[in-house]
Amino acid sequence: MTELEQLQAKHREEAARRRAKLKERKQRAHRLIERGAILESAINEVCPADKLSNEQIQQLVFYAILAPTTIAYISEMGR
Repeated sequence: MTELEQLQAKHREEAARRRAKLKERKQRAHRLIERGAILESAINEVCPADKLSNEQIQQLVFYAILAPTTIAYISEMGR
């Protein structure tokens, strides 16, 4: 393999890694947007979600998830 071919192979590998990283980042962004929409939809069943601050949403999520019954439920789901 010539020096030029080695350089081309290295660039192809780097480009493939960049594409894979970009794909993972887009998948994560999509997942976060979807889950945020699900959370907001659930909160809107009780009160307008846009009236709550990010800190209040965070407190609500932690309160709900760390409740003993929720912990047991999540543990069962993960099995």
